Amino acid sequence: MAGEYLKSSVHVHSKLCDGKNTLDEIAVTAWRNGLQTLGFSGHSHTPCDLEYCMTQSRTALYKAQVAKLKERYAGKLDILCGLEWDLFSDDDPTQYDYWIGSTHYVKGPKTGKYYEIDWREEDLRACIDDDFDGDASGRGRGILCQRGQGCREETDDSGPF
Repeated sequence: MAGEYLKSSVHVHSKLCDGKNTLDEIAVTAWRNGLQTLGFSGHSHTPCDLEYCMTQSRTALYKAQVAKLKERYAGKLDILCGLEWDLFSDDDPTQYDYWIGSTHYVKGPKTGKYYEIDWREEDLRACIDDDFDGDASGRGRGILCQRGQGCREETDDSGPF
């Protein structure tokens, strides 16, 4: 069983979000290299993100293209239609073969602003400065975020950073 996981890849992005290749190019490469399972995981539509998530129209295209690839590679390569689902996404992750939970944004409890915290250090710094009074440790104050209920401050010794 050791090494079997090397025949699968389930966190794969295409040009429909922030990847570099088309779904078809990725599937061909996976099949030619002997993968058994290929799971696409496009970034879910998230209203506060206009940069790397799929738009609602691209999401529909994504689902249709993955469905065609599933048919084309049936019996040769197991293709899954997955989703990298963000905390603030408005997509329904149960409508996919699988989903990967992620948080690319933090909503500031003071400003209400969404800060992209994965790639831009300046956004993370602005979040800490503007919403946490410059305290990166968050000591004595934490943020509890729950799907559909937003975020609220909690007083304890944990913090978001």
